[in-house]
Amino acid sequence: MQNFIDRASNLPVINGAAKIKSDNLPLGYILDPSNPLVSNSIDAVKNNFLTGIRCVPLSLEQVNTYMAASSLLHSLDGWVYLSHAVESLLKGDNGISIHLAYYAELRASMSFLASEGIGIFDHQHIHVDSSNLIAQDPGVRYYNRQRQRYEYKRVGTHIMVWEAIEKWSTSNVKPINSEILKVFSVNGKTFEEWVNAFPYSGTVTGTNVIKQWMKDWNFDVNFFTDDRRMRNEVSYRPQRLNINPPTYTVNEVIKELSSYWDILEPYQTNKFQLLDKHLLRILLQKMYTNLSPTIKTNNSLEEIIVDTLNNLGETHNPSIIDFLKDVHGTHKIFTEAQNKALDPITNSLNPLSVIARATLMLRISTGNTSLIFKNAGVDKSDLSDLWESYGVENGFWNAGSTPNDFTELWDDIKDHIEDVTSWAISKSPDLSLFQIYDDGAIPNSFNYFKQFHRACLWGI
Repeated sequence: MQNFIDRASNLPVINGAAKIKSDNLPLGYILDPSNPLVSNSIDAVKNNFLTGIRCVPLSLEQVNTYMAASSLLHSLDGWVYLSHAVESLLKGDNGISIHLAYYAELRASMSFLASEGIGIFDHQHIHVDSSNLIAQDPGVRYYNRQRQRYEYKRVGTHIMVWEAIEKWSTSNVKPINSEILKVFSVNGKTFEEWVNAFPYSGTVTGTNVIKQWMKDWNFDVNFFTDDRRMRNEVSYRPQRLNINPPTYTVNEVIKELSSYWDILEPYQTNKFQLLDKHLLRILLQKMYTNLSPTIKTNNSLEEIIVDTLNNLGETHNPSIIDFLKDVHGTHKIFTEAQNKALDPITNSLNPLSVIARATLMLRISTGNTSLIFKNAGVDKSDLSDLWESYGVENGFWNAGSTPNDFTELWDDIKDHIEDVTSWAISKSPDLSLFQIYDDGAIPNSFNYFKQFHRACLWGI
């Protein structure tokens, strides 16, 4: 499995995105309708690996364009799942919220893997490599107790996604051809530039930190893979057999979700400026922690940050220095993302924690997909038909009214977020959902408050 992951490449996916622009978009579709992967992708992959006359081979172009399209569409779907998870939580449906947030996280991971040249198709998984070869996964190695030997077996989507993410994150060769450090930027500089400017360290350390984030933010994919019973409990069993008081009041949920909104706010040309600033602080502090004791004795964190700014040619802005060296300013979304404990009453994960991890993983998948299409020469305007249908279907705008700048989607809702948050804080700690619905003005703002999938549009 490790070799299968290591050999996958994003170069064919970039070629696929370029093909989508040159051949498909002018005809009004993302994928050629004759592509077998459009109507039944699982059978199409299976038939590709049959032998003899039963084999129905897939062309490299068909696979590459599908990989590129699925990296984008999985990400869009993931943000939709996230919004529905938020809506369910605000309605008091914790189990459904966890279920949907888990699928948001899963789709984010599938998007990332597709952008890396790895396609997940139930029990048939494939990759494309830099030599333009399509290969099938070998299966997961396990110990057969009855036969007393190690064997390989094909696994489904949930298990394979975690296996692929885990192998990618621990790979000695990844990220080859991956631009994971270019996904994030602060002050117009990518994390690749920040890492290269960091004294005494290099890209390997920086990528290792981000690879650990990948594993941390896929905790739920791994958790529910390891405990299928609990996943089924959330997905298929009645949720109110035990009547327990809610873990959080509605006020607390709104306040925390409002902080998630704050960190997703776009700023000028940076799609997730504040979120990336927090990530940069975590990254640089972790890189500093990994330095040798001798270096840290002779150089404080602040001195290392100043040296990094010097190497970047950046001015010594006191506010950015103070922000990056602050070891106590961790945003709530990162604190919540690290919470992996089970509630002692409900024996379930905290839905806010699953939502936090899904949001952070969607940040990676959205950025990685954006880079794939950018490197292929695909401009946002080239996908105008997709944005039009997505915005209309989700009620972001009326037909024919697609905004030229998707940061306007933030302008449309920021006042609603502030209204809901300030109103909730002003109420008693036991604010109820009935009070929200009963208020003459808040229900309208409440509808906007739940629309986290707006962020994918300014993030792509």
